[in-house]
Amino acid sequence: MAVLCQAGYEECAVRFGTGAMLFGVTCRLVGFAPEQAVLIVSSGGDPHYGYARNAVDLARHFARAGIASLRMDFSGLGDSLAPGDGETHVFETDRRAEISAGLDALARLGYQRFAVLGVCSGAYHAFHAGVADARVGALLLVNFPMFQWPAGEKIENFSFVWDTPQRIAGTLKKAASWRKLLTGQVDIAGRLALQARWWGAKASKLSARAARLVGWRLRLSFAQSAAQTLARRTRTLMLMAPGEAEIAVLADEFGDATAGITTRIVPEINHSLTTRAMRKRTVTLMLDFLAAQPGPVAAE
Repeated sequence: MAVLCQAGYEECAVRFGTGAMLFGVTCRLVGFAPEQAVLIVSSGGDPHYGYARNAVDLARHFARAGIASLRMDFSGLGDSLAPGDGETHVFETDRRAEISAGLDALARLGYQRFAVLGVCSGAYHAFHAGVADARVGALLLVNFPMFQWPAGEKIENFSFVWDTPQRIAGTLKKAASWRKLLTGQVDIAGRLALQARWWGAKASKLSARAARLVGWRLRLSFAQSAAQTLARRTRTLMLMAPGEAEIAVLADEFGDATAGITTRIVPEINHSLTTRAMRKRTVTLMLDFLAAQPGPVAAE
């Protein structure tokens, strides 16, 4: 594979996974062989360099701190192949095996400790992979969108999956929203169905919370069970931009205590880490988190 050395970085294109169908780029300082590596996974439909090259910047910040990385394309995105050379869905495709293949590739290169980093949909897939693969020592999640993709939901409705009545009321104050509504550009039936599911889920969570307060033992939700699994072996950091709907997602599941997940709202960042300053701030927080002594993790 080709190796690129510039500005002190050694970057190498690698193929891995079944049939070598997956693609990624490793990054480390020239002449330095760290034992720890971060697997940076795809976000949305963006390839391994990330939106506004955010993955490249993150990788090089880690390299300067003595941590290697592999920024990978999920199958059907960028330079990774899917069966039939098709495209794959941002959420509906299960990426756990692909992330495990990325960890296998890093292990073959000699790395011994692993973290997985994802932004938005990448954070979603990283979380699920961390629950499934015990080798993941740390999860670094930025603007984590949800715990489970609603079965059968259309990707076109992605931005509305967690819409609250308050957010919808806010959009109805805008003339553009009414134009779309009156010209048939809005799937009214789909939105109503989403709202029905939102209210149903909200009622279920409130009932469960009330039941626990009076001492009833109920079956844990996926999020609660997953958080317990991670708390036993994997340290989890969630960074969120101010005003993100994801903050409400966490609150709905856990209330004020996020079950061993360290959470932080970071005023200096936006959803996609579009500037270098945002990426530097993000990596600084992640390095502080990784450097802290392993042990029970308390929510901030």
